[in-house]
Amino acid sequence: MAEPGPRQPPDVALRSRLLATVAACTAGPACAPAAPSAIDAIVAPAVLRVGSPIQVRGRGLAGARLRLTDAPADVTWTKVEADSEGVQVAVGHIPESPAWRAGQRFGGACLIGTAFEGWQPCAAIDSRFRADWQAGATSWTPAPLAWGATLTVYAEDLLLPGEGAQWIEIDQGTAVRSAPLWTALLAGRGVGGLTVAPDWTGALPGDRVLRLRIAGQHRGHGSVGPWTPWHAAPLVAPKITVQPPQFSRGAAIPLTITGLGPQAHLSWAGAWRGADGQLRAQWAPGPELPFDGPVAVLRSDWYAAHVAALVALGASRFEGSVAVGVRAHGETWSSALIGVDWPLRPVQRVRLFGGPGLDAALHRLGLGAAAPHVRASLLDRLRSLFAGYAVEIDWHSPQMPPGEWLHLHLQDRDPNGLGLLGAEAGAVKDDGNLVLDERLGGLNPGARRAGLAGYGGVFVGELMGFSKALNPGAALADPAFDAALGPWCPQLGGRPVAPGHIGQAAAAIQLVSLLIAEVAAHEIGHALGLAAGTAASHHQGDHPGWIMDAGPARPFRERAGLPGAAASQWGAIDAAYLAAILPP
Repeated sequence: MAEPGPRQPPDVALRSRLLATVAACTAGPACAPAAPSAIDAIVAPAVLRVGSPIQVRGRGLAGARLRLTDAPADVTWTKVEADSEGVQVAVGHIPESPAWRAGQRFGGACLIGTAFEGWQPCAAIDSRFRADWQAGATSWTPAPLAWGATLTVYAEDLLLPGEGAQWIEIDQGTAVRSAPLWTALLAGRGVGGLTVAPDWTGALPGDRVLRLRIAGQHRGHGSVGPWTPWHAAPLVAPKITVQPPQFSRGAAIPLTITGLGPQAHLSWAGAWRGADGQLRAQWAPGPELPFDGPVAVLRSDWYAAHVAALVALGASRFEGSVAVGVRAHGETWSSALIGVDWPLRPVQRVRLFGGPGLDAALHRLGLGAAAPHVRASLLDRLRSLFAGYAVEIDWHSPQMPPGEWLHLHLQDRDPNGLGLLGAEAGAVKDDGNLVLDERLGGLNPGARRAGLAGYGGVFVGELMGFSKALNPGAALADPAFDAALGPWCPQLGGRPVAPGHIGQAAAAIQLVSLLIAEVAAHEIGHALGLAAGTAASHHQGDHPGWIMDAGPARPFRERAGLPGAAASQWGAIDAAYLAAILPP
């Protein structure tokens, strides 16, 4: 048995192991161990202070700590996040300790505090400790200034996040303003950013003669850098061009906006005038919109509060004014009023959602392979029912422009458990269609509390209720349904349509498309405020062909457009209502 060597003090032994591991790590393969806990990368500033951020990427970081060689205290994590592959990124900050020594250097760091199965997960770093802070000489990029844009500031030394307070002072000649100066996590110490704001540039465009200096405080050590020389920097005023040919409530209004940075926000305000030039209503400011593109949405709640009264007066054009504002760090600038001349054009946009629920229903009917044909056919039919009114209908797509939409979901079975073909699930009748942004699909708690069907949408799978073979006692069941669907519907003994048999199934495709379109038009009508002329949801009694009659008054042959049945139509009172609120 070999005789043991002399015993080393614990701190000397740890230092030896750390340095040996760091040396092995810098030599090659030991830097990337394939183990359950490891450091893949470590990013530490070259100059460390109390509060300095350190970022570690690896595995098994949660619950561990980071120990720098010869450091008097360990770094604990303030945040640990993992990606989809389980690789973790941890962030910690250099802790306080009276044992720190100015100028002390660190050549490596290791994970400690968890079981590493006999090996040390370590990585090499090259950092030194500094106790004080000095900004040093300062300069800045003299690019044209735009509100909300970033002015890049350079200095010899800047505080990183967690190290202390950092700000910049701007000398305007008549006053000195202060503004936050930010540096990115673990970015270079000499580069920072300042958001250009109206409070230190003023509101008028042109040259600004300014000088800057850095100020900050780290653990009680305040420091103020020297003033830069006076320098002229041009300020670009925001310019807004309003492009729309008409004002459509709930629509996206395209704007051309220049001279704004990505930190800006838009706010709108203005006064609307009638065609006679008289002030009719004050358009109150709308909600702030992030400036992520030259688009704003004039929402229907603004319309209902400030423009709907003008519609009742018969006005068709409005002269108004719009102001665009910029907000940065609590300061707000507003443009001069921009005149607009917009004809009024109410439009209801409808988007159909047909996802897995619609697919399941079509498979139930035996038409799964014909889904694209059913979609196209029912869209054509639905558009034809609203022809002559300002209603735009299309299938949902990710490329939809901003705006307010009536979202109509086509699903499989009725989640209300009532066997309904569709439900609007609205607790309050929207008389006048003052609300454009609605969702007919999913749970409406208000409707449920009111004792109505809580779930809205079109329930395509419930069309099976028209089968006389499956529901011999149902009043609305009709053998014509079985005749059309029998060859294809598995529940009726048929074989589902194959891709090569679409033409043979044309009659079934047409029938199902018509039935879905009829239900969809009825539910959209509810969302628009129909039935008209009554406080009830439907017209009382049976009016042949009227879309807004109650379900029992809409026989199958009428819905399917079969010979001898009354053609589907909007009742005279409903047609007049639609023409008033959605003129073509």
